[in-house]
Amino acid sequence: MPTKWRKFRDDDDTLWDEFTACTGPGNASDTIRSFLAWYTSRPGAELPARPTAGPRRTRAIPRPRLSAHGQAVREIVDKLPPDERRKLVVELARKMS
Repeated sequence: MPTKWRKFRDDDDTLWDEFTACTGPGNASDTIRSFLAWYTSRPGAELPARPTAGPRRTRAIPRPRLSAHGQAVREIVDKLPPDERRKLVVELARKMS
């Protein structure tokens, strides 16, 4: 039995366009239903699988421009192993709060 029509509002239409491009034609409703069932802890519900690639993931997110000092710091941090980078970020967040 069909339920009542629900609207999804967003200030940026590209979010919905990218979502439907990732889910494929006609699959957006199924993906949303699966997510809602998982989110509300329905028995047997599983989190829907995310696509491995999609339009959103093909564009690089530009990094903000930095001063020469900031660029030097970024280069040093980028060379750190992931675990060390994570520790540094946690320590910096602790000191900033």
